[in-house]
Parts: sequence; structure tokens; C-alpha cells
Amino acid sequence: MTAKSNLEDGEEGMENARNNCQQAWKDAIDMCYNILGEDDYDLISSFESPEQVIDSVKELEVRYAKSPIMRMLTSLQPHLNRLQTFVTFLFLGLGAQNMSAACIWGAATLLIELASHSERSMQEVTVLLNELGQQLALFEIYSRCVNLEPHLLEAFFDVLVDLMLSVVGAIKYFRKNDVDSAVLARGWSPVHDKFLLTLRNITSKVNHLRELVKAQGIIQLNETQNQIAHSLAQLHAEIDTVQGRTTEVAAKLPCYFLPFQRNFNFFGREDILKKISESLAPASKPSIRTVALWGIGGIGKTQVALEYANRLVFDGVDAILWVGCETEAEIAKAFTEIASKLGLASYTPKNTPAENRYHFQAAKWLMIFDNVENEQSFVGACPLTGNGSILVTCRSEFFAASMASTSIEVPAFTPEESGELLFKILRRDDAADERLAAIELAKRLGGLALALDIVAQHIRFSTRFRTIRSFIPYYDQHRLALSKRPTRGMSGMYYPKDLSMVWQAAFENLSPDASKLLSLICFLAPEGIPQSLLEAENLPAPGWEVLTSEELFDTAKAELLDLALIRMNEETGDISIHRLTQDAYFDRMSDECRIAVFRVALILLRIAYPNRGFSHFYTRWPICEKLRQHVLFFQEWDTDSDQSTR
Repeated sequence: MTAKSNLEDGEEGMENARNNCQQAWKDAIDMCYNILGEDDYDLISSFESPEQVIDSVKELEVRYAKSPIMRMLTSLQPHLNRLQTFVTFLFLGLGAQNMSAACIWGAATLLIELASHSERSMQEVTVLLNELGQQLALFEIYSRCVNLEPHLLEAFFDVLVDLMLSVVGAIKYFRKNDVDSAVLARGWSPVHDKFLLTLRNITSKVNHLRELVKAQGIIQLNETQNQIAHSLAQLHAEIDTVQGRTTEVAAKLPCYFLPFQRNFNFFGREDILKKISESLAPASKPSIRTVALWGIGGIGKTQVALEYANRLVFDGVDAILWVGCETEAEIAKAFTEIASKLGLASYTPKNTPAENRYHFQAAKWLMIFDNVENEQSFVGACPLTGNGSILVTCRSEFFAASMASTSIEVPAFTPEESGELLFKILRRDDAADERLAAIELAKRLGGLALALDIVAQHIRFSTRFRTIRSFIPYYDQHRLALSKRPTRGMSGMYYPKDLSMVWQAAFENLSPDASKLLSLICFLAPEGIPQSLLEAENLPAPGWEVLTSEELFDTAKAELLDLALIRMNEETGDISIHRLTQDAYFDRMSDECRIAVFRVALILLRIAYPNRGFSHFYTRWPICEKLRQHVLFFQEWDTDSDQSTR
């Protein structure tokens, strides 16, 4: 089949998909009218843009200020933004200029407005929309890595139609029933089940999309990876002779391939940069030198690597090449872009072998593998010979130690360092109270570099807060929403991710046992968790074998340690977790899961806490003191209702 016929088939397939989707949308709009009636249909179809949804939610936040409903409304905003991205992607991808998305925006707004009349109903709707938002976040990531064929666009459009009809069905139900008791009545089950069916449908299609991304990544990787890795190895090596022929390698030098601009707000880390420089210093004989930076997601590993790379530019390094390694597709994309940047893909040899040899003998290069999640991908992409340097960033301490001659932990900033970083980003005057407020806010963020940057940008671009001190109460009430980057300004130019995206890959790939162990840790104080508290010989809770089997417990613990989601004190064996990691995983848990885990945590504390019995209680004070913080941590939970929310 010729390229022309392939193109014609592709255009015909897209035209068919567009026509099918336009008809499906028209039918869905008609069904909305029949389900809702004229008044509500006119209401939802009057919306002109998705921004009206966000504005309506903000108005509801003001109405329900300082109530649980306000917190739920705030948590919806990032998921509504993802819905907007999803709808826009589908409409643009299909070229459906004649279709209006007004009904989906209006229906979403009306559903939220009706549910907000009752805390219980609002909670139910929030859970459903949060689960939807998580799947749409995955869709957003995977859709960037692969071109969606017309049949896939049509399949996801069918999901959008089902979603709109599910929302409309819920609106009709709330209109017919008392909102306060609506979700407790029998009639809610069919509405709820239809919504869950839509969620399962989109989850299935997102999983299929993920497999396509993996497959395409492997194909692209095979096409370009070997060429680039081989060319890098040749930068300081002699020209090899293969089967009697000389292999000629050439590249456009100097070549700097970096994904982000230099961060002029970069702060501290001079000790780490010095260690990297010393470890990657050129050896007397040509060799590959490797350093791995490891630490929790969001701690600043990528920024340290970026700063080191930019400093090398001024030192005259000939080639600095950056490979993002979170997925096979991302690796493949980076290698393809590097090939183009180096001029390897279309290079026609002109130099003699001797000229090539002279050209490369003086070359110096650095290759950065950022966010390595898979050891096999790294090994397959890594140059094996040459006289260059490799800098790796990863979460796993074990992985870092095994793949690099030098591994360096990137720690959290101290409260004082965090305060300095906030001041640097905000460019504030050195007022004493503001300095104290910066340290106070920094303690809430646990020295996590990404969190400090995101929060500083929220303050900087806000017209509401003039001081750090005035921002702190707002942060306490809107913690989840403030984990996202602000829409104003250019805060993502140095690193585009927010906190939820940083941990998403690690959370998604957890085994069931590791997931249960992490969920349990979310209900305990973040520091000084005795391992004995997490183990029980007899636990009256089915499905928690990870706590009763030493082998399962050790395996799950090792998995969490390997992903840097938890830490372990080598002397005491106590486990700790960063508070923001704890919050992020807790926010992903459904209410049913929270209630179940809360009960297990309570059982474990009761088992671990000493009973007075007939002995002197003061002999057990050390044990009580160790468990005291975890008992007090339970005061943060609302146990008077059927939910467990902080």
C-alpha cells in the first residue's frame, strides 16, 4: 500500500469517526432534553465555556465558606480542569467544529450545585468526580505520547457521551428526591451504578491506551536508541571497523539538549553539586563515570541535575543530552529528538575516518537520565564505552547504588533553608515577622522543593495575599488545591509537574500489599512509626495478610522503601513518611477505603498499647510514649460520621 493510499484511508477513517461522533452527540443532546425537560435543558445548554463551571464552583465555595462542603468543592477544581482538557482534546482531534460542548459544562455545574445542598450528597458526587479526574489525568499523560487513531478517538468520545448522560441522570434524580436523603434511598443505586459503569469503561480504555504507549515506545526505542547510544560512545573512541568497512560517525557539536530553562531561583545544594563534580571529573584513561541522585519525588533531584548541566555549558562541554525516563515512550521521544539535534538521522559522511577521529577525540559529553523508573530501560539506553559522564536521577536508593559508582541522596531542605528559598522566589523584604512566617509555612511543606516552589508561586501571583503570614490560614484550608501550579504566571517553565503528578506513577504501580501498608501509614503520625505497630499475629480483619505474614510485610515494606515513599531509621527500624506524600496518598483513597483502614489502624493501636493489668504501669511508659503521638494523630480524624476525613 502506498503512502498516498495510507493517507487517504486515514482521512476516510477520520471522516467516518467525525460523522459517527456528531450523530452520537446529537442523539445524546436529544436524550438530555427528554430526561431533564425544557427548563433544566435550557439551563445547561446556556453555558458558553468551561470557565463558567469554575466560576460557579468558586461562588459555591463562598456560599459554603468554612464548611466541609467548601473543602469538597475546592478539591473538585483540578478534576474539572482535566475534564475541560479531555473534552477539548476530543473535539479538536475529531475536527468537530459544528458541535457544542455547552451541555456537558452546564450539566456538570448543575449537578454540583444540586449536590452542594447536602453534605452527604456532595461527598458522594465528589468521590465520583475525583475518580473520574484521576483517570482523565492518566489520559492526558498517555495521549501526549501517542497519536490517537480515529477509532480510539471515537471510543473515548463514546465515554464522554456516557458520562454526560450519567450526569444528567443524576440531576434528574436529585430534582425528584430530597437532596438530604437522596443518596441513602434505594433509587440512588441505579444512578450510582451507571456512573460507576462509565468510570470502569474509561478506566479500561485508558489502560488500553497505556499499552499502546508502551508498545509504540518500544518500537521507537529500537529504531533510534542504539544509534544514539553508539554515537555517544564514539565521541572519544577510535573509529571501529566492522566487516571490513569503516563506520563513520559525526555529530553537530557543541550540542545542548535540555528540556527546561535554567532555574534562576535555584537555591543551595552546593555540597551536592561539588560531590557530583568531583565524582564526574575526567579520569586519566577514557571511561564512563556515573553518578546517581536519589530521593523522594518532588525533593529537587531534577533541578540539581539541571543546574549541574547548565554549569557544564560554561565549562566548555561539547554535548549535554537529557533523556526523560518515566516511560518507554518518553525515552524513545528523547532519543529521536537527540538524533535530530546531533544531526545523525540525515547525516551524509563527508569527512575521512581520520578527520572523524580527530573531531571526536577532543569531545567531552554529559548524558542525563532523569526520573529512571525501570532498570532495564536505563541499561538498554546507557552508553557502554567512551570518555563521558552520566548523571541519573531516581527515587530508589538501592537502584542508585547498584547502577552508579557514586550515589548521592538529595535531602529535604531544613526549615531555615526552606524559608530562604521562599524569600528568594517571592523577592520579599527581610522583615522579621515575614521571616518567621516563611519558616512556619516551610515546616508545613516539610522542606519539599517542589511544594515550596508551587506555594511560593501561588503567593507571588495572588492579588489577595500581600504577606506570607496572611497566606498561612488559606493554605491550611485549601491544602489540596494548592498542590497544583497556579494558572497565572510562568511557574512551570523550569519544571512543569505538580505534586499529584510527581507521585502518580509510583502510586499507580504499587502492589496490593504495598498499597495497603501505605494506606495504613497514612493514618499514623508521619515520624517514628515502630514496625511492631504494623504487625499482628492475629488480626480480626480479612484481607490484611500483609500485616500477619512477615514475608509479605517485608516485601511490601521493601517496595515502599525502593520507591522512596517511606524511610526507615537504620538504628531503630522506625518508619517515617513525608507528610505531603502521606496527604497525597490519602487524597486518592475512597471513603470506603478510608473507613476500612481507619478501623484496622485503631485495632493495631489497641493491640500495641499496653494494658495496665496487675503490674506497675510506669514500667511501660517508654512504650506508651512511643505510641502517644500516633494516638494523638487520631484526633485529626472525624469519627463521628460515616466518613474519615481530615
